Amino acid sequence: MFFKGVKMNFKSYLEKNNISKKQAAEELGFNEMDIHRYLNKTVIPRPEKLIKIVKWSNGEIQPNDFYEVAE
Repeated sequence: MFFKGVKMNFKSYLEKNNISKKQAAEELGFNEMDIHRYLNKTVIPRPEKLIKIVKWSNGEIQPNDFYEVAE
């Protein structure tokens, strides 16, 4: 099932909530370089980190948000 509308991704979530990379890293228990790589899409978080991100964002960020999917 596909949903239309505004797509939330990690970067837009941080911007919307005025959260810095450093703050996100501290709250998630990740290092700041991990956050940088996720934001620049040079790596996709491992499953255990994806679960932490989904819970931390109250579900606003979903695992699929880290993958590019053709519409």
